[in-house]
Amino acid sequence: MDDGMQGTPSAAAAPVVGWAAGPLGAVQAADQEIARQTAIKARAVAAFAASRPAGADRAQGERGPMSAERWAARPEVLRSVSEWATPELAIALDLTQQGAEKELARSLTLVSRLPATLAALESGVVHAGICGTCSSTSPRSPMSGCVRRWMPSCWPGWPDGTG
Repeated sequence: MDDGMQGTPSAAAAPVVGWAAGPLGAVQAADQEIARQTAIKARAVAAFAASRPAGADRAQGERGPMSAERWAARPEVLRSVSEWATPELAIALDLTQQGAEKELARSLTLVSRLPATLAALESGVVHAGICGTCSSTSPRSPMSGCVRRWMPSCWPGWPDGTG
């Protein structure tokens, strides 16, 4: 599709049904750009998390750190990240603590565990909504048709999603 819009999507990343014209084409182009921006955001959030290592936090038993129970309840992907990264991100993005923790976990999962999915987002091949599905689903879990459709992007080597 080339209707003169700036940022017209590439043919290589065209949807299965092709590019529409007019307003629907603009919707498709916007969705592809949102996917690209989601990938940029994930990389930036992961870089921020890497700049806040858990090793810099006070040790359990000292005054100030979160309780051992609360620490153990954090997602595994956040274990190497300072407990203070969550409130910093919450303030920066005007999110709740829970929303910031979810964004940190999603971004770290995409960057460190699902690089093919991140690349598919960057190219606009998959939509931004796939992130939550891929990052919250193990390749051995039952998956929706949407995830199965993008399985090669999410988990190379799992072409049919059955594991």
